[in-house]
This record gives sequence, C-alpha cells and structure tokens, in this order.
Amino acid sequence: MLKKEIMDTLKQTTLVLSFLLLIPIVFWVNNMILQDNPPFSFYLTSGVMLGITLLAFSLAYTMFSSKRDEFKNLLSTASSKWELLAVKTLPRLTVVWILMLAFLIIGAMPPEQIAGSAFMRILGIRLGEFLVIFSVPLLIMLSGFFLGMADKKSPLLIGCFLLAMTYPLLTGPKILINVFDKVFIPLRITAIATLDVATIITVLLPSALVVCVLIPFYKSWNASSEKIKKERMLKRMAGPVGLIILLSAYALVS
Repeated sequence: MLKKEIMDTLKQTTLVLSFLLLIPIVFWVNNMILQDNPPFSFYLTSGVMLGITLLAFSLAYTMFSSKRDEFKNLLSTASSKWELLAVKTLPRLTVVWILMLAFLIIGAMPPEQIAGSAFMRILGIRLGEFLVIFSVPLLIMLSGFFLGMADKKSPLLIGCFLLAMTYPLLTGPKILINVFDKVFIPLRITAIATLDVATIITVLLPSALVVCVLIPFYKSWNASSEKIKKERMLKRMAGPVGLIILLSAYALVS
C-alpha cells in the first residue's frame, strides 16, 4: 500500500508542478504588454510559491478516492488506524517539505552562492517561521485525511477545513503584526523569542486546534452512519472554527 501511495504522490506532484511551465509564457506576454514589467525572478518565485501551496492542498484533498467506502475498506485490512494515517500522509508530506526546503535554500539566492551559504540560510530562519513552514503542510495533510474519511463532498465540512487551513497563510500573519505592534512594542517587549511565541499563539494554534480536536474522534472511529460521523465532526470543530472566524473578523476591522 505504501508503494502505491508513493507512486500516486509522485504522479500528482508531476501533474500539478507541470503548470510551472506556464511561467515563462506569462512573463513573455506581460513583457509585451506592461511597461514596468517585474523581472523574471519575481514570476519564478511567486509561481513556485503558489505551485507548492496548490500542490499541498491538491495532495490533501485527493488523498482518498471519490468512493465513500474507501476508508472503511482500508480499515478492514491488517493495517491499524495509525499505520493508515502514516501511509496516507507521510509520502505527501515528504514531497511538500522537500520542495519547501529547496525553495528556501534556492529561491532568493543566486546559484553561485548556494554551496557556501545554504545551511547558514537555513540556520537563519527564526523558530516561529520554521514552525509555520513545518506545521502548515502537516495541518493541511491531516485535514485532508479527516475530510476524506468523513465526507469530502460536504460543502460545510470543506468550508470549515478550508477556513482553518488558509488562516495561517492569509489572516494569521496580519493578526500577528497587529498583536505585536499593539501589545508587545508598547510594552517594549520586542525580543525575537517573543515574536516566535506570538507566531505560535496567533498563527498556528487556531488551525492546530481544529486538527487536535479530531484526533480523539479518529481514535474512537466506529461503524456509525456517514451522517452521524459528519455531525460529530462538525460538533467537535465548532469551537476552533468559531475562534478562527472571530480572529479573521478582527483582522478585517483592525
């Protein structure tokens, strides 16, 4: 089963990243139209960043096939629930983590400088930034797993997961800046360690709560109907998702 998951992951990764071949075309067209066209490096960096993000969401959402009984069939095998979770998520996580690491090392650095300062660049990443880089793909994959085992055709479930998983990428950073500027700086607390703590609390914790409340639900998985499972999942997610909605509203009005 692990071999099949690895092959499926590589095939889908190749398909999604093949759209990066459009970057030179977009640059060439804009270069013909725009007077102040950004350099090609801007298109390349933005395209790769967007491509990796879309890849993470794509791998997570398609983790299970469209057949509603796939998860039940997989549980009927000799694999435990946690082995199934690992087999489904780890190959996809590994690909995304490798691509993100390569982007960090190469993305903003000329090729001739990579050999001498790649590891220094990695060491220069703050703890909070590293946790975001490491945790967001993990949260996306776990969310895709839980969504696939419940009902990935439910608009309400999809909306809740999408809200939780895009929060660290879109709203979370704005809230972090607001909290740091309005709370920590007036108190003259500007240490890097404090910024890392603020990153964990305001950016990562709300989305992590959505996944954490579902772990006991997965541990006690039973033969209940799909409707009951979906209702139980939504009930558990109500608190964390409500918190994310409140934080997002605060980011919009502040």
